[in-house]
Amino acid sequence: MRISNGTLRAFCAREGEYAAAAAADLIPRAEVVALTGSALINHTLDGLLSLCRPGATVIVLGPSTPLSPVLFDHGATIISGARVVDEEMTLCTVGQGATFQQVQGVRLLTLAREHDLADSLLPKASRL
Repeated sequence: MRISNGTLRAFCAREGEYAAAAAADLIPRAEVVALTGSALINHTLDGLLSLCRPGATVIVLGPSTPLSPVLFDHGATIISGARVVDEEMTLCTVGQGATFQQVQGVRLLTLAREHDLADSLLPKASRL
């Protein structure tokens, strides 16, 4: 990943990355925040969204991200996830132990709320 005119900070459990506790200090200063859909599953999404400053571009992404406009009401600017388009094929590949990249029968989708940065990142057809 290439960063221009900015700094990338990642919060995760790997050595050398920021601890999750640093989020309270760093997220409010960020212009762009990317959160995984897993934050919804582990019940941290509301808290992380509340840390985002007004006007920040907030992206919720990953295969576990629900493609629901309700996330826009909670501060997300862009949501990006997966939609099952062939249930039989998806169940077959998941049943065979496929990683997400190997799962067939899904379509990756990105939806954006009207926002200055989102306008420059996504085609108009993807916006809600």
